[in-house]
Amino acid sequence: MLFNAIVNQSLAVSDLLTLEKVNCTYSYIQDIDPQVDFMVRFDKNDTIEFDFEFDIYRYSKNHIQRIIKSFIYSLRYISTDPHILICNVPLLTSLDSSKVTIFWNRTEHAYDRNACLQGLVEEAVRKAPYNIALIYEGLTLTYEELNTKANQLAHYLRKLGVGKETLVGISLERSMELMIGLLAILKAGGAYVPLDPSYPAERLQWMLTDAKPLVLITCTPLSHKFSDYT
Repeated sequence: MLFNAIVNQSLAVSDLLTLEKVNCTYSYIQDIDPQVDFMVRFDKNDTIEFDFEFDIYRYSKNHIQRIIKSFIYSLRYISTDPHILICNVPLLTSLDSSKVTIFWNRTEHAYDRNACLQGLVEEAVRKAPYNIALIYEGLTLTYEELNTKANQLAHYLRKLGVGKETLVGISLERSMELMIGLLAILKAGGAYVPLDPSYPAERLQWMLTDAKPLVLITCTPLSHKFSDYT
């Protein structure tokens, strides 16, 4: 995390060699410069004393204590290697680093590795048909609505000859229709060929000629980009 801070005086590297004698205090203030996140004041006598001043409306007590802990850890680390580059100075202890990178990052979840996207959507329909599946520009679709619309398009694609591993081109702007189209292609057994509508028409034509999809899904406002496709 980056901060805008004011320090009342500079701290020499030689000062850091006595950091086993360091005290830190903190206080809330209400009239700190709005352009500054916090202020750090320190005095060097028999000990090095830091006083952190924080805006009461920006930080909680726990937040401040974590910042101070990282600050002191970094200074102690510098004291062991005065020539270290600042970019190599750690901000977290080994324990805190493990907590962030390992413990908090345990996102693994048991799931059926043989499941496919369309199957997962259908399972969601069975379990919670009225839960929201898609949200776009204030519009929503439940899992049941998404599945129904995708099924309708999938049946139509099958009538056009789309089946197992059949290539289907799809060129739509980011929208509900794009997600419905992708799901429908998978339900029909096909494989979609994404055609970004922002590409030049010549590039899209080349992609179509190269992939030779059986069917192209697009919309009227984009049809001029595919005028040469038959």
